[in-house]
Amino acid sequence: MNEKEIFKLLNWLDFLAERQYGIVTDYFNELQWRLIRQYIRQSRLDSNLMEHTLTAYKKISAGNSRLKNLSDAFLIKKIKKHLFGNKFDFRYLCLYHVIVGCNLLSVDMEQSDVVKPLFGKKKEIDVYAFLEKKWKKRKIACTLSPTEEFITEYLNPYETFDVKNVAVCANMSAGKSTFVNALLGDDYLPARNEATTACVTSVYDCDYMDHINGYVMTGNQIADVAVRLDAPVLDRWNSDSSLKNRHIYLQGNLDNITNNDAIVVVHDTPGVNNSGDFNHKQITYDFLNRSKLDLLIYVANMTQLGTSDEERILKDLARLATEKKIPTFFVLNKADAIDEEAESLDEIVARFKNDVEKCGFKQCAFFPVSSMAARLLKMKLKGKEGLFSSKEKRRFAIFFEEGMDLNLQIEKTGIIAVERAIDAVVAGNWQ
Repeated sequence: MNEKEIFKLLNWLDFLAERQYGIVTDYFNELQWRLIRQYIRQSRLDSNLMEHTLTAYKKISAGNSRLKNLSDAFLIKKIKKHLFGNKFDFRYLCLYHVIVGCNLLSVDMEQSDVVKPLFGKKKEIDVYAFLEKKWKKRKIACTLSPTEEFITEYLNPYETFDVKNVAVCANMSAGKSTFVNALLGDDYLPARNEATTACVTSVYDCDYMDHINGYVMTGNQIADVAVRLDAPVLDRWNSDSSLKNRHIYLQGNLDNITNNDAIVVVHDTPGVNNSGDFNHKQITYDFLNRSKLDLLIYVANMTQLGTSDEERILKDLARLATEKKIPTFFVLNKADAIDEEAESLDEIVARFKNDVEKCGFKQCAFFPVSSMAARLLKMKLKGKEGLFSSKEKRRFAIFFEEGMDLNLQIEKTGIIAVERAIDAVVAGNWQ
């Protein structure tokens, strides 16, 4: 399975975990899981996917764990008892979910040992006709709406949309991960110390999500899966030395990036000048060289521009961007730390632009940004200020202007200008 297929599977399990209609849901959810297990086994896919996905699913679903001990035959018997009884208890909707699961996993219902017994000795399984008849009879077509909406918004894009790749790189302590967190409007990627970014983390944009799903690969093996994951899980994935050659894949909503009939993926790379681990530079350069990139974003610390270390990195990136014809954005981070009474932002940007052009960059744009302020203000807008640490509460008090429109305050941080520019690149409108 590629990342598109895995995210479709995680999204579907995530959706199912919220559909709880009593005991019949437990039976059907167990049937869904057995379909997934059958699919993985028949396709000879990574068995870790099955193990870790089940663990992640059980954490968020209210499924009855005792059902896993039932034989397939007994499970089918229990489902048929509920399915074809007289009392309506969402069983037809649950059956429809099984059909969606079969389609998602390319399982032939007529050949599946799990699904076919539901319909006895019928030569052909016309499930859709069966359900249509039931829905018409009971006039419950409206119950399909959430499922149909989910399929349209969460599953179909992974069938039809192209992927647009945006790579983000920087020196250590430039605030690169804080910048990506600002795009997400939350605190997901480890940003307390940039040295902790020890691998590539790829964030797939999904405009309808209000949380994060993800998994981590070690080489060609899935090492762990998480549905509705949080920052501590990502910290563990990122810092666990036993996860060799790891690559983290996440899916969440990148604010104000509308995809434009594409799936935008922002790749957060390790800091290239980590003196404690020269492997970080190699990981980043290997990724940039082998990837098909639509945009390169370099995050620079606005308070420490023009170092010899940075000049060497910029020359390397300029060669890559020129060879691959990649447009480049320069995010001048920590703009809030500049004392504009001593020197204006425009002067600093102009001087850095001159340095960048000397390094060989041609097609580029510059954005002064306060990523920390943007992230905290976005979290406030989403009602998540209760998650602030004591230090973040003090920082927020400095950034927040009482009585001023919060959206306008976020725009003043510069983050929305970057998001709109990314949107323009994806849409093919960037000049």
